[in-house]
Amino acid sequence: MQIRLKKFWLLLLLIATSFSQAQVLFDQVADDLGIEVTSNIDLGSGVSFCDFNGDGWDDLTFATQEGIQVRFFENTGGGFNEVFLIDDTPLYTNKQVIWVDIDNDGDKDFFTANAEFPNVLYENVAGELVDITAESGLPTVSRMTQSGNWGDYDNDGYLDLFLASRDPDQIISNQLFRNNGDNTFTDVTLSSGIGEVSELTFQGTFFDYNNDGHLDLYLINDRAFTRNILYRNNGDGTFSDVSVESGTDYRMDAMSVALEDYDADGYIDVYITNVFAPSGETVGNVLMKNNGDGTFSNEAVAAEVRFDTWSWGANWTDADNDGFLDLYVSGASPVNTATLNAAALYVNDGDGTFTEEDENGFEEDLANSFGNALGDFNNDGYQDIVVTNHFGHLSYLWENQSFSLTANNYIALKMQGVASNRDGAGARIVIMSGGQKQDRVVALGESYLSQNSNTEIIGLGNHGLDYVQVIWPSGTVDFYDDITPNQRLTLIEGVGYLSANTPVDQSGFAMYPNPAVSQLNLLHTGAQIEAVRIYNTLGQLILNQRFDNANSQQLEVGHLTAGAYWVEVLTDSGRLTKKLIKQ
Repeated sequence: MQIRLKKFWLLLLLIATSFSQAQVLFDQVADDLGIEVTSNIDLGSGVSFCDFNGDGWDDLTFATQEGIQVRFFENTGGGFNEVFLIDDTPLYTNKQVIWVDIDNDGDKDFFTANAEFPNVLYENVAGELVDITAESGLPTVSRMTQSGNWGDYDNDGYLDLFLASRDPDQIISNQLFRNNGDNTFTDVTLSSGIGEVSELTFQGTFFDYNNDGHLDLYLINDRAFTRNILYRNNGDGTFSDVSVESGTDYRMDAMSVALEDYDADGYIDVYITNVFAPSGETVGNVLMKNNGDGTFSNEAVAAEVRFDTWSWGANWTDADNDGFLDLYVSGASPVNTATLNAAALYVNDGDGTFTEEDENGFEEDLANSFGNALGDFNNDGYQDIVVTNHFGHLSYLWENQSFSLTANNYIALKMQGVASNRDGAGARIVIMSGGQKQDRVVALGESYLSQNSNTEIIGLGNHGLDYVQVIWPSGTVDFYDDITPNQRLTLIEGVGYLSANTPVDQSGFAMYPNPAVSQLNLLHTGAQIEAVRIYNTLGQLILNQRFDNANSQQLEVGHLTAGAYWVEVLTDSGRLTKKLIKQ
């Protein structure tokens, strides 16, 4: 720790004497914290930055090569201790390691995707990881799996599983498994309409591209002769291939995806990494901007984020917490030059373009890197980055020290589903801060075969929070307008800021039940209610009703779509505004 403090003060001295205007700074601290991991896995591997023991500190889990057990590093709050969670771990080569709550019991279960060996699913039973692969109905033979990505495609509250297979002979197909809610899974590959296709798939990522409340599925494939595939969720348990009409059928050596709404227009955008491609149908990495009409356009060149080198993992992160999403890309370039970087941090300029800053710490990166994941290992509100390196390079843990350059606010939010899946996968977080809207999406499995922290950190610049809205997979909408910045919160589905009781406030007014299903009661003990207007969160008038004066009224609201609304009540003594959750 003393070495680390000396390095930190040296960095502060360099900053104070530098003319650089950079607002982002990272320092590689894996060696200081005792994290020494490397491997020589063909085509690299992933990493998890997930709090696997639920103590509020993000832990690290590394995939490993044959003959080496999975590496688990428990975050103690002041450093990391390696722990051995599975005594009889099969010594398989792991491509991906991921923690998910398959049974909604509040603890993390564990899944390993193994290309040359069978995948393994472990149930967390009172802190012990028990292999339940065979009884779960998942394959017990090798499926040449690169990743297992999780999402509740049928909105039944349980996480389903997509297995991405990369078979060079294109014989072994991808598979989709529906979670039955009892720790077993049913193969729905054929009945879902996805079909037994083998496309050399690295990942199949769940996200709602058209905002219809159903998780769609996007496949990124690793050869120019296998186009990427976007499957639209039809809402009835089936999918339709909309790759061509949506403009997502890129021919490329696709390695990973990063999901977020980088331009804050309310639709999820997708960044896809590629090999160094100076020519061909798809050149360099792709920034798939969601046009909001069911189509995407590639803005990588216009945004200056094409990263023309051998790239693997990628993640959206607000590195300096200024309220604009930046983009981190790790690569495995054979050289490190001005045009062929081993890694890049593209800082969002706030106008749809990005700038790759030269002096942010990553210029020291000369490693062959593959997966990367986001977390906040010291709970300081700035996202850190873990990177898996191979072929003689130890893995990196980049501590975000941008707090030394800027004192921006943040909010750290973790989702806890009730009617939805416990992990909140598929939930959308919408915040308003200083008049600026931001969106975040909760996903399980991003970057290259990796897993980000379950805690979403949202930068606020020098502003506070106007409101936080959570749109859950179940359709429930929670709304908070009393959250202060610079804290970590767990948001529980259905709680919001309102209650279902019938309290009369200091003015003598009550509105109940809230949340409401079909009827809404209004009561004012000191005034006559004359009219009620209901607005949606966009400010659009949804309902306008006048009454004969009375101190109590009842409204029919069953026709309203589930979500959050503003209720304006006009009385003979003035007006007041309340917030309503419609279920």
